[in-house]
Amino acid sequence: MIRPLPESTPAAAIAVTRGMAADGLGLFIDGEERPGAERRRFSRIDPYSGESWYDVADASADDVDAAVASAHRAQASVWGSMSAYERSLILLRIADAVEKDADVFGLLDTLDNGKLFRETRSQAVGVAHSLRYAAGGAEKVEGVTAPASDNQTLAMSIRVPYGVIGMIVPWNSPLPLLIDGAAPALAAGNTVVVKTSEDAPASILRFAHLALANGLPPGVLNVVSGTGPQAGEALVRHPGISKIVFTGGSAVGRRVASAAADRLIPVLLELGGKSAQIVMPDADINRVIPGLVSGVFAAAGQSCVAGGRALVQRSIYAEVVERMSEAAESLMLGDPMMVETQMGPLGSRRQTESALRHVHSALDGGARLVSGGQTRSTGLGQGQFFTPAVFADVDPANTLFQEEVFGPVLGLTPFDTLDEAIALANDSRYGLASGIWTTDIDTALRAATRIDAGTVWVNTYRAPEMTLSAGGTKESGYGRIGGSRQLYEFTREKSVIVNFSGVGNDPFVMGGGATATNAPATSTIVEG
Repeated sequence: MIRPLPESTPAAAIAVTRGMAADGLGLFIDGEERPGAERRRFSRIDPYSGESWYDVADASADDVDAAVASAHRAQASVWGSMSAYERSLILLRIADAVEKDADVFGLLDTLDNGKLFRETRSQAVGVAHSLRYAAGGAEKVEGVTAPASDNQTLAMSIRVPYGVIGMIVPWNSPLPLLIDGAAPALAAGNTVVVKTSEDAPASILRFAHLALANGLPPGVLNVVSGTGPQAGEALVRHPGISKIVFTGGSAVGRRVASAAADRLIPVLLELGGKSAQIVMPDADINRVIPGLVSGVFAAAGQSCVAGGRALVQRSIYAEVVERMSEAAESLMLGDPMMVETQMGPLGSRRQTESALRHVHSALDGGARLVSGGQTRSTGLGQGQFFTPAVFADVDPANTLFQEEVFGPVLGLTPFDTLDEAIALANDSRYGLASGIWTTDIDTALRAATRIDAGTVWVNTYRAPEMTLSAGGTKESGYGRIGGSRQLYEFTREKSVIVNFSGVGNDPFVMGGGATATNAPATSTIVEG
């Protein structure tokens, strides 16, 4: 049952959400909602109230098999044979519908994961933008022509879709992280089977219904909700999946990559991070403090790019520590549906317990806690609230410096020179994102080129650009999503060689060997 919501909550969104919750949610396979082969279900907990607000079908391996079979049929008979123009028109219609329904998508995600409604609603509008951007690229996937061995041969390449893409998405930004991969995959002519997080399936299931109602053929997008050990394992090992896209933790990412390697299929991984923000002495401190706050306390720190390591030049270190402590203590915790709330609850009890373990470990390692780091619930619902923590004097050997928290915990470490700061930033097994705060362009560019991370922000943070690709290095994964060439990530290159001479080749000579007089010599090819 949905808890009482603030008066500012859009009434239409409440009505839709209450209807979904009352009916319960199923799987979405071949254009219809299903209960699941084994009729298992599980409940979803509102992180703010701590109470169940709907239940959803728990997929089995048989359900995954049905979803993949449906995706294959749709790709072979309908979606893969459509023109790029036709696919783009459908994606544009879906984008309009998502934007119109942004209140509903925002409310569903906030009730599922506890993020601020103003952010989840904004993310829904961003989903519409992502769909339009991918739709615009559908007709811009190009092959090449190449010089051939003679003037009676045409050598060219074309790009073709993989077929069925398997996706596994996390709970912290479920619909945006689905669409980041699914939009270009669909635009390129693939079909998709997505395994939602068991913690946040509602918005993705709503999207599947909305997409069907706006022209997406049945089977093009299939949704299975359930646990990783069952539905997720069945998906990544399914012989009908041609490519895997996984967003989540590094430990599970390794298992996904291993399963993909067993089948020799490609995989795109966006994994964890322990991102560093470097603060130089010339930086505008009045911009730095809000930037650090946004980088690690927005979304209660439950973001893969969270800037949890602040590396601060020693001459301004004490001031930054003091001001960050004050900023953390002033943040307003509360109902994520309220406009004035600045930080909502953590997504689950599991996340709260993890954050507490990191706080205790940091203290054991000698770091100095200057604010926060405790649970709180009185007067703020029954959810998992955690006061934003600021640690000073965090040594590089401390687990807080090295391990991803996925919660609102910031560690500050002093440095003396830019070279030292870059070395500290790179002292991590992760390489997803980073930041540099400085008014000197030479310093900014030196840092940006030397920091080992997939994204480097300068004088801003947690501010992605759709026109650029994103991805990680080291244990933050591999492969990139986004940017003007994102559809190339979801297509394979195929070489096509056409002999239009009208003359047959010598069947005993590899590479050609035309039998006509004066036929040109063929190039030497090493047979695999």
